[in-house]
Amino acid sequence: MHLYSAPQTNTLVVQDQSADTPFDPAAFSSLVADPAHTEALRNIQNEAHALLDQAVADLILALGVAEPLRPTLGANSVVNVRALATSSRQSTEAALARRKFARDMIIAGLLNRQNDEWDMTDASTYQTETSDPVVALLRMPGL
Repeated sequence: MHLYSAPQTNTLVVQDQSADTPFDPAAFSSLVADPAHTEALRNIQNEAHALLDQAVADLILALGVAEPLRPTLGANSVVNVRALATSSRQSTEAALARRKFARDMIIAGLLNRQNDEWDMTDASTYQTETSDPVVALLRMPGL
């Protein structure tokens, strides 16, 4: 895929390229640095982040992990307010931890999608740097 600016517009046009054509980080950097492309790149980046957020939500949903609040009943079946607050905090922390885990899994998959040696259960096979266009788009500084 090759990005170039359409004449007299704030849009980028995608041209198909051979899958064998490597991503060119220098060309991408100069595209990001060009103010003429700022709006189009911002839109593409926002869409990429929205898709990443949706993938995270879908993964969390697929994992099917939900921890309902379990209020502790005190004497006379009155809810213990302190226990309810503790349960709420723990549930919120667990939800944030699940979200971080799902996001980390998806980003690790993106970083390693062209790494034939990658085994998600073996950290020594992880690739931390990549010249992947999707990762470059997500990492692109805020425009």
